[in-house]
Amino acid sequence: MTIDRESPVQPPLEVVSPLGEPGSVPARDTAGAWTALLVDSTQELTLTLREALRECGARDVVLAHSVDEVEEVLGHHPGGGELAVVSAHFGADTGPIVLALRHAGWERVLLFNPVGDSAAISEAFDAGATGVLSWPTSYAQVAPPRLTRDLSEREKEVLSLVAAGLSNPQIGTELGLSTSNIRGHLNRISHVIGTGNRCHMVLIALRARVI
Repeated sequence: MTIDRESPVQPPLEVVSPLGEPGSVPARDTAGAWTALLVDSTQELTLTLREALRECGARDVVLAHSVDEVEEVLGHHPGGGELAVVSAHFGADTGPIVLALRHAGWERVLLFNPVGDSAAISEAFDAGATGVLSWPTSYAQVAPPRLTRDLSEREKEVLSLVAAGLSNPQIGTELGLSTSNIRGHLNRISHVIGTGNRCHMVLIALRARVI
């Protein structure tokens, strides 16, 4: 990030679930005219939170997948917004991203930290984070399978397009395959991963860093 570290904001601790507890999602008016930002280097937050935030009344859900895109968001939203969620997957850039968002006026900046890294949490709070986003215990306790060895390159391509939100016919068009072939690949993927739920398949693959 291009913003230097300065005196951090000292926010209160706030821990919320993925969908938020009552009162944890900000709203400036009854029309739900508030803006959320997901700073997500993978697609984990996009898949699980984007629609949930819209259902909670967010007018805009802005996505940023890199440090450069965060800087673009800061340029387009000079007054900040109501809620930002920053993934700890940005590593050393996570703290500066949090600091930049807080200085830009974002009211709440939550750290998404699924692995429970205490050092990342400490750094984020030092930078001004106002809370930590936690997953359900059952999700955190499930170890990712060894998918790299078990999935073919084609199956990884299919899974990546599922993560992008494409339907089976759209995936078939993208890869030049029939819809029945795509269904066959998905059946194989679900057998390897242990679930036929598209969202669960993608989340597990993301945790295993297959896609």
